[in-house]
Amino acid sequence: MLSDTLRHELSRRIPLALFSSHRDFQQSNIVPYLLPEEVGGLTEFAKGRVLVPYTGSFHRFSWVLTHELTHAFMLDKIEATLRRKRKPLGFYPPLWFSEGLAEYMSARHSPGLEAPLRDAVLSDQLVGISEMWKISGSILVYREGHSLVSYIAERFGFSFVVDILEGWGDERTFEALLEKTLNVSTRELSRDWTLSVKETYYPDVAEREWIPALFEHSAERERLNLSPLWVKLKDGREMIVYLSTNGQSSELRAREMGEGGRDRLLLRGGGSKEYESLHLFRSRISVNRSGLLAFSARKGERDVVHLYDLNAGERKATVELLGLVSLSSPALSPDGSRLVVSGQDASGRSDLFVVVLADSSLLRLTNDFYDERDPDWSPDGDCIVFSSDRCAGGEEGRYKLFVISPEEGQVAALTPGEPHDNASETTPRWSPCGKYVAYVSDSRGVPDVHVLDLQKRSEARLTRSMAGVLTPSWDDGGKHVVLTGLKSGRYLVSRTEVPYDSLRWERLDVPLRPEEPAWKLDVASVSATPYRRKLGLDIVRSTVGYDPEFSAIGSGQLALSDVLGNEHLLFYLSSQSEYGGSLFGSLSAGATYLNLSKRISYGIGLFSLGVLYDEELAVLRQERRSGMLLLVSYPRSRFERVEATMVGRLAHNHLYRDGTQARVFLLSNYLSYVWDNSVFHGEGELVGTRANLTVGFTRDVTKGMADYVSILADVRENVELSRRTVLASRVVLRSSFGAEGRRFYMGGPWSLRGYGTRSLSGRRLVLVNNELRLPILARIVLRLPGGALPLPRISGALFADAGSVGEAGLDSWKGSFGAGFYIGGGYFPIVRLNTVWRTDFSSVDEKPVYEFFVGWNY
Repeated sequence: MLSDTLRHELSRRIPLALFSSHRDFQQSNIVPYLLPEEVGGLTEFAKGRVLVPYTGSFHRFSWVLTHELTHAFMLDKIEATLRRKRKPLGFYPPLWFSEGLAEYMSARHSPGLEAPLRDAVLSDQLVGISEMWKISGSILVYREGHSLVSYIAERFGFSFVVDILEGWGDERTFEALLEKTLNVSTRELSRDWTLSVKETYYPDVAEREWIPALFEHSAERERLNLSPLWVKLKDGREMIVYLSTNGQSSELRAREMGEGGRDRLLLRGGGSKEYESLHLFRSRISVNRSGLLAFSARKGERDVVHLYDLNAGERKATVELLGLVSLSSPALSPDGSRLVVSGQDASGRSDLFVVVLADSSLLRLTNDFYDERDPDWSPDGDCIVFSSDRCAGGEEGRYKLFVISPEEGQVAALTPGEPHDNASETTPRWSPCGKYVAYVSDSRGVPDVHVLDLQKRSEARLTRSMAGVLTPSWDDGGKHVVLTGLKSGRYLVSRTEVPYDSLRWERLDVPLRPEEPAWKLDVASVSATPYRRKLGLDIVRSTVGYDPEFSAIGSGQLALSDVLGNEHLLFYLSSQSEYGGSLFGSLSAGATYLNLSKRISYGIGLFSLGVLYDEELAVLRQERRSGMLLLVSYPRSRFERVEATMVGRLAHNHLYRDGTQARVFLLSNYLSYVWDNSVFHGEGELVGTRANLTVGFTRDVTKGMADYVSILADVRENVELSRRTVLASRVVLRSSFGAEGRRFYMGGPWSLRGYGTRSLSGRRLVLVNNELRLPILARIVLRLPGGALPLPRISGALFADAGSVGEAGLDSWKGSFGAGFYIGGGYFPIVRLNTVWRTDFSSVDEKPVYEFFVGWNY
C-alpha cells in the first residue's frame, strides 16, 4: 500500500474522479480547460483531486491510478512535514523527481516504456540532473525520472527516497536536500547514474542498428511521423501515407515515392469540427486495395471513422457509431463493404465491432472486459487478426495476437502466451498474399518487427533496431515492410526488405486453436450514492494592481466550487476612495454564480460599483451603479460557441453626452458568436483563427435617451511559417448607432502602434494589424551556485498597421510600420520595445516613435 511504502497516512480524504472514457476525462469541469489527448491522468493542486480515465485496459487503468495517487500522497506528505516543522513551502519537487517517483510506484518493466530512455542514452541525448529542465514536458522526463529514482532506490535503499520527502523544509533548494539526504553531491549522483544506464544499454550497440529514415522533413526537425502505409494509386504512383505532428497540430500527410517526390498535407486535425483530433499514438490508419483510407478522429461528442479516397484526393464518407464513444485503428475489408474497428462503449469496455457500410448495421464481435486492439482483415476477408490482453499476464499489461471469424465469432490464439513469456505482441498487419503477419514484439528486450508464417507456424525477427519501432505495414508486393523507428527523440518512417529465405525462423510451440481467456477480473458490487454538492474554498486572496494612468487599485477575491467543478461562486470587493467620496461610497462589490453541469452553461451575478471608467472622458469617476447580469453559453463544438449576456443596472447619476445627469435604468443585451481553434505557446497564439462577432443593444428604460446599438467584430489569424516564425494578422471592426452611441478608441501598443494610447476615437472604427514574429535567442541558461536558471527567449518582430475612425463614417487613414524586440513568454511577462514610423499614406515621419511596454503581444 502507498501509505506503508511512503510512511504516511493521508491527512484528508482525496477526491477521486474516475471516468469511463478519455473523452469524458478531457471534458471534466474539475480543471478549467480542455485536457490534451496525451494527458493520461491528472492530480490537480487546488483541492488535491485525482482524475483517471478508463481506456479499456485494466492494466493501464491500475497503472495510471497508482501513478496519480502517488502524486497525491507525495504532496500531502510534504504539506504535513512542513506543518509539523512550521515552515512555508519553499519549492515544489522538480518534475523528474515527482514523475519518477510516481512511475517507480506504478509502472511495470516494459521494453516499450524504456524505449525513449534507451534512445536518449544511445543517441547521446541523455541529460543530467542539473539539465533536466531541458526535457520538461516531454515523455523523456518521465523515463529519465523513473530511471533515476530507481537507481537511488537500488543504490541507497528506497527508504532514502522517503527520507527526501521527510526532510522537506530543511534546505533552501531541492538539490541541497538531495545531497544532504544521500550524502553525495548532485554532480556525482548524476555521473554515477549516467554510467549505470550506459552500462545497461551500451552492450546492445554491437548487435543492433539505427533504423534508417526513408525521408525527413528538413525544415521541421522536431516532426514525429507515425503509422505509415505504402499505397499504390490507380495511375501507378506510389506513396507513403502517414500521421504526423510538429508539436502543435496533428496531420495526415502523403509522401510520393521516387526521385523528386513531394510531401503534401492531406488534412489537418485539431482545427475543425470534422477533425478535432487524429489520435496519433492511440490509433493507426489503414488502406484497402482500392486506395480507400480509413482513420478515426474526434468529431463533437464522440469519435467517427472517415473514409478518404486517395485516388480522388477527397473524403468519401464518415461513419458514425452512436453507441460508441471512442474508436481506434479502423480497417476496411478488402472489398470495401465492411469495416472493423476497436471501439469503447459508454461502460468503458473496449471490443471489436464490424460495420456493414451499406446499411450501417453493427455487429459486436467481442463483449468482455479485455482490451482488444489493432484489428486487420485477412486478404480473403474471412477473418480478422488483432492484439488483446486476454492472454496470460494480460492483467499486467501483456498482449498477444489472436484471430476471429466475423461469421463464427470464435477467437483463436496466433502466438503463445505461457506464463513464463513476458513478451508483448501488438499492431499486427496481414501481408498481401495472406501467408504472413507482421507485428511488433519486445521478446528480445526491444520492440522490433517480427514476421509470423501462418502455414509453417513459425516466427522470425525482421529488425534489430537500436531503440524500438512501431506500427509495421506491407508494401503492395509483400517484399518490404514500412514502419516507424525511434531515433534521437524523433519517430521516423523507414522501410526494410523482408528476406524470407535468410530469416532465422523459429517454430511456435502451440498450434492454432480456440482460445479461452487466461485471466478474469473480479468485479465487486458497489452501491451507488447520489452526488451531493458541497462547495469548498478555491481562492482567498487580496490583489494590488497598478495602472500608470489610474494609480493603484486594491481588491479582495474569494472563489468556491464543488468537487466536480460544476458550480462556482465568485466574490469581489474593492474600494477606490482616492477618486472622491467616502470609503463606503467608493466601495465596489460583486457576486457571481456559475453552473457548468450541462452543455448549456449559465451564470447569474449581482454587483454594485462605486467607481466606473467613463469612456467619453477617458477617466475613472465616481458613480454608483447597481445591478444584475445573466449570461448563457452554448458550445456547438470544441471550437465554436454562442453566448448571450444581459446586464441591467441602475445608474444613480448617469452622465449624458450633453452634460446632464440623471438617475436611469439601463438594460444591455449582447449576442456573440465565437470561433477559436488557436494553438498557443509561451508568447501567445502560434497557429489558428480566433473570431468574435458581437451585436448589442442598450436600452435607456427610464428616459429613452441613451438607446444605442453596437456591432463588434475581431478576427485574428496566425500562421506558423517555420519553427516559431509566425505571421500574425488581425482585423477589428466596430460601430455604434444612436445619439448616446458608444465611442471607440484607437492608438497604443496593442492597437495602432506609434500613436498615443486612446488618442483617436469615434463611433466607427477599422483597424488592421500585421506582424511577423521571429525567434532570435532561446534556451539561455545562467549557471548559478544553486543550480541552472533558464532565462526567457528573445524575439523580434516586423509590423505594419493601418486604421481609421470617424463619427458617421471613416476619416482619413493613418498607419505605422516598424520593428520591435521583446523578451519573455511562458512564466515571464513580455517586455517589449518598438521602433515605429508613422504615416498618413502620403508621407512618412522623419523620426521614429519609441514604445516601451510590459504586457502581451496583440
